[in-house]
Amino acid sequence: MAKVDVPDDRRELRSCTPATVLLAKLGRWAGRHLLDGLPPTGLKGRHLNTLLELRSGPRAQQALGEALGIDACQIVGLLNDLEAEELVQRRRDPSDRRRHIVEISELGRARLEYTDRAMALIDDRLMSGLTPEQREEFVSLLRFVVEHGAADGDAAPDALTCPNS
Repeated sequence: MAKVDVPDDRRELRSCTPATVLLAKLGRWAGRHLLDGLPPTGLKGRHLNTLLELRSGPRAQQALGEALGIDACQIVGLLNDLEAEELVQRRRDPSDRRRHIVEISELGRARLEYTDRAMALIDDRLMSGLTPEQREEFVSLLRFVVEHGAADGDAAPDALTCPNS
């Protein structure tokens, strides 16, 4: 990766701050800007996470809740919200009538595409100091850490699927 010029007052931060602290700071900034950018999309953060999780395909309701890190009562309420807006569909699993399968609807995909554009603007602000190559490498490294970086071998929660990956 190409060397990035860092102003003198930030060199100490770069050299002595653990990655987890830097990621936490970055996460707060990104979370704040993401939540500020969501209102025009009509989605709340938890709705967005759910649609992003469903982007890769239908999921059993229980598995979806586990992937999102929320309990069975919360997933029902969350899916009720999304279903009321026709962003997801739930159906009984034909092989096990006790299970529900959740799938993103066409309207949900369209809303997610609109949200992707809003998130791209936030990404541009976040990575404005990086070259296109550095941006690509940064996102690739973040994706790798999310998917493989946990010490116990588990992927970090909320691993997301990109539409073009």
